[in-house]
Amino acid sequence: MTSATSLVLVRVALEDAPQAKAPTPPSPPTPPDQPGPPGPPSLPDIHPSPDVFIGVPGGIPFDPNVIAGRVESIAIAFFFSMAFIIVGLPLVRAWARRMDRRGTTSNPALPADLGDRLVRIEQAVESIAIEVERVAEGQRFTTKLLSEQRAPVALPLKDRS
Repeated sequence: MTSATSLVLVRVALEDAPQAKAPTPPSPPTPPDQPGPPGPPSLPDIHPSPDVFIGVPGGIPFDPNVIAGRVESIAIAFFFSMAFIIVGLPLVRAWARRMDRRGTTSNPALPADLGDRLVRIEQAVESIAIEVERVAEGQRFTTKLLSEQRAPVALPLKDRS
């Protein structure tokens, strides 16, 4: 039985009931709201049907359409992000490798006479090293001769008698 048919049955039952009930006395006025501890944040107005509640009547209204819409949007966002990661990650890695390879250049074409030039430079460096060693040998020899010539001379002591 659907909720619409149950509402129709309730209305028919109320119309058929005898109207001999005594009127109810008016309820006492409610005191004004007093400030108290802050409560939970208010829920958005979702206009649920009056017969669907969580827990007891007068509880938090429950509308399955609102939750289904939220779950659907979360699921769509999740799957789009997964698709973006699955497709995007290999693309970003390939782009990074390409940029890394671009920094290292391949061996450019070397001139043909480069080997001859390197041989001549090596011979020149060896001859310079030999000449520097000769100059250092001459400097050591000269320093040795000068130190031997200037040996301290002992002065004779005078008699003190």
